[in-house]
Amino acid sequence: MARKRSSPPVWLLARGEGVIHLSALGVEDGSTPCFTSKQASDQFLKSLPLEWRIVRPALIYGMAGKSAQLFRLLASLPLLPLPAGGQQPLRPTHIDDLCAAVAILLDTRIPFGPCIDLVGATETTLREMLATYRDGMGFPPTRFIPLPAVLLERLAPFTALIAGGLGLLTPDTWKMLQAGNTADAEPAAKLLGRQLRALPTFIAPEEARQARLEALVSWRGPLFRLTLALIWLVGGIFSLFVPPMADSRQLLARTGLGGIWALVALYTAAGLDLVLSWATLATPGRRLWILQLGIVSAYSLIVAVCLPEFLTHPFGPILKNLSILCLLVVLFAEEPRP
Repeated sequence: MARKRSSPPVWLLARGEGVIHLSALGVEDGSTPCFTSKQASDQFLKSLPLEWRIVRPALIYGMAGKSAQLFRLLASLPLLPLPAGGQQPLRPTHIDDLCAAVAILLDTRIPFGPCIDLVGATETTLREMLATYRDGMGFPPTRFIPLPAVLLERLAPFTALIAGGLGLLTPDTWKMLQAGNTADAEPAAKLLGRQLRALPTFIAPEEARQARLEALVSWRGPLFRLTLALIWLVGGIFSLFVPPMADSRQLLARTGLGGIWALVALYTAAGLDLVLSWATLATPGRRLWILQLGIVSAYSLIVAVCLPEFLTHPFGPILKNLSILCLLVVLFAEEPRP
């Protein structure tokens, strides 16, 4: 691999006296920074006094690819929100076909055009692609929720601030999605001399279980953290503002706290709830999950001993803490941060 620092960013594969440049399908008509940068790279390469070929792959699927992981995550959701109904045309290509094409083009004796659009065998839509990935991972069919294009255009700048780093909806990805990502598959099939990989074969049977687990883990942790943060936040706010102060002090008196100490305990506990809500989202880690396990266990034990009627309450306010403890155990077991 080589890169000329004084030029637009061009990544090249050496091919004897020439180069092969991996560009992207749709750069000719694209208006996003990603496409304009690749288009500038294409033009710079064409100006060089050497033999060159430009490979423009469509949306690439690879088991470890970031975009593939994102689409598998979306496909695994219980309900699938689809921008503009998910009718955008796509023809994704498998990484195996891309590698095979590059390997063939490394042979200078292969007569082929200077620009090759590399797409897959299956002309599909975003909706059909996600449904195929979902089926390939072993999930049952689910309901699709169409999101209006006007709404997405309004939300894209805001979601970019929240999840842009994950490759989710941003103004640029929305523009590229609207434009579609497809081309004629015959040149690519002719180059390879065989049939291209079809979309239903992208997730191999032996990879299905791993793909399923990775997809679930991708959104399970954030959902658990968001749920815990909401529980702590609502608990802190309700403790301070919802029940009458007299009722709160009466309950605290039954735990042995009265007078000024009851107020200190009430405001301290509520403040701790609010801090834990913020920390759950901002600074997650194993130490935080251990702290929360200890706090929830202590709360449950104190109430069970001092206010035993809550153990047999029809709504089970104490027994429901078991579900919170389970969430914390899972987060602790999967958390890579200290």
